[in-house]
Amino acid sequence: MVAVAALSQQSHEPEDVLEQLLRTGAGLSEYVLQDVLGRYPADLRQAMHDASVVESVCPDLFTTLTGRADAADVLADLGRDGMFATRLDDTSAWYRYDRLWRTALYAILTEGDPARARHLHATAADWYAAHLQPTEGLRHALAAADRSSAISFVRRFGVQIREAAPQAAVTASAPRPWSSLADDPALAHSFATYRGLSTTTAAPTGSADLIQPSAQPIWRALRRGDHEAARSALIADTAAMGHSPLHRSTMLRLRAVIARMTGRLGDAVRHADSLGDDVRANGLVGSHDDGWARLVLAEVAVQRGTPDAAVEHLDTLAVQLWQSVPALVAAQQFQAALLCQQRHDDIAALDTVEQLILAGDDALLVPEWAARVLRVELLIAIGRLHDAHRQWQADAAAVPASTATITTAKLLLARQPRNRADRLLRPLLDEPHIPLFHQVEVRLLMAHQASTTGNAQ
Repeated sequence: MVAVAALSQQSHEPEDVLEQLLRTGAGLSEYVLQDVLGRYPADLRQAMHDASVVESVCPDLFTTLTGRADAADVLADLGRDGMFATRLDDTSAWYRYDRLWRTALYAILTEGDPARARHLHATAADWYAAHLQPTEGLRHALAAADRSSAISFVRRFGVQIREAAPQAAVTASAPRPWSSLADDPALAHSFATYRGLSTTTAAPTGSADLIQPSAQPIWRALRRGDHEAARSALIADTAAMGHSPLHRSTMLRLRAVIARMTGRLGDAVRHADSLGDDVRANGLVGSHDDGWARLVLAEVAVQRGTPDAAVEHLDTLAVQLWQSVPALVAAQQFQAALLCQQRHDDIAALDTVEQLILAGDDALLVPEWAARVLRVELLIAIGRLHDAHRQWQADAAAVPASTATITTAKLLLARQPRNRADRLLRPLLDEPHIPLFHQVEVRLLMAHQASTTGNAQ
């Protein structure tokens, strides 16, 4: 069903497709029960059902949910071939089920025994509270329909949850609002706190990027492609952001993106790895921060010309974030277009970029004008120079000066190979903060222009 939707270029959300697949009785649950779990004894199958209420699980949490004292051995066995469960990394005690299997197990549990599902969510809420993960604790309290516990979480950890919910909450199924919500202000406040909403507005406190409000000015600078302004704001606002549990992850994400944009790829990898380590240490694979860590690693792999590594990161991102943070999905598609460009499949790359622009999702990219610059490059590559010129006339004004100059030079050289584009480009070499990638592009373009005029020296 996903393949048919993609091939017909229909817009689709993977989560909705999977829900439709389950609703239409397409056999996924039966397949999981009989073919995937059939080799396990009944008591272990029940334990796996019970543990499906959480996104990821460690031995202690598995024991708490299932009562099995052999949790470490069970999880090691499930993760041994990587087919049913996966250890988050070689040193982590945390595992996660394959998303498709977990979805089927959870659907069977909630439809077949909803009272038990609520009890397991309440048990998980208590465990997360004891282990100082209140955002996950609140999510499970709400899923358990435990009003008093949910309100207690907000009273005790409200500030921490409000800072964490938009950014680091796991992308598991969100609890649905209860019918009594309108007549229960305290409970409504608990739902609003979990969803990252203020008490006075129905709009999220963060943008579609799901980043702390205090970091939004830095993020907006990155969206514009102004990495110097972003770096200055990051230094100036570090103290103002406070020292919440998510302060470190916010800093790591911003530093990783800034380093990647300025060409310091080693630093970008270091920050992304540190962010990923923090995520895995807390069993939060599938969180938004985990997605940004994966995305930065994919972007670095693309820029280093290692497509296999890039594809691996992008595939992992797609699986772990299939419920979709829009900015991450757009970035994933954009990196896929860059990979096609590197492989000289310019038509496929152009199709992807134009779909991003047509849907308006290019505005979610970092920087937000990247897709429009790439579109012009691809139109030049396939010889559609008139279209490239027409699009660039419309798009150039929104692009920072140095990038606009480089793209204009590319278009000039494509239309008039002997044009003195070096006059346009040379001033960029004296700019103090020009990114490494721009320094390289300017020199390559000047060399190309010299070559076309016979100036071998």
